Amino acid sequence: MSSINVQKSSQQTKIYDKYYNVEFVISTQEYDIVYAYFKKVMNEDEEVAKNFTASIFKLSKDTGVSALTYLENLKGQDAVQLSLTMTYYLNQVRSNSTLLGVGQIITPNFYAARNVVS
Repeated sequence: MSSINVQKSSQQTKIYDKYYNVEFVISTQEYDIVYAYFKKVMNEDEEVAKNFTASIFKLSKDTGVSALTYLENLKGQDAVQLSLTMTYYLNQVRSNSTLLGVGQIITPNFYAARNVVS
């Protein structure tokens, strides 16, 4: 069950995030632009697109930077790069005790690995 509730009208969209207990009102046109981009990149996964869209607008509210400015910085990235960039952006406004992590593939040291007897 999602913690994001979106209520749209012709002029404005209200986003309520139950997890963070925040509510903000934005223009429907701006919401549709950001949501359509995330939906396209995330291969039509509406739940992920809705959560990323709400995160962009929460980030926009916290930093005072336009959501469309963040969107311009994200254009041209695939789903993996987009997740890494969003993690970076979201960690800028989070407490150090609740930072989001990014898994990195561990590559073994070639010279040490070849000396291992199996």
